[in-house]
Amino acid sequence: MVIIISDRSDSIAKGIMDKIKRGVTFLYGRGAFSGKRKKVLLTIVNNYQIKRLEEVVFSIDLDAFFITDSTFNVIGKGFSRRKMY
Repeated sequence: MVIIISDRSDSIAKGIMDKIKRGVTFLYGRGAFSGKRKKVLLTIVNNYQIKRLEEVVFSIDLDAFFITDSTFNVIGKGFSRRKMY
């Protein structure tokens, strides 16, 4: 899971969808210090896509925050299906 904070969120989202073929969700936030509203991007990629994602993000905004987190399980379209027990 990757969270990206940038002033160029729309351009980065387009780059992710066009170049990596992954979906992106906008989360709306506000900086605690600045009070400035921002679109925060959330996307899920596999280990092979993470470096390509970095290239997309930082080729658009060198000042972006790029936060990665390992996820245990992702269920949904394009990922695992829910198991029925």
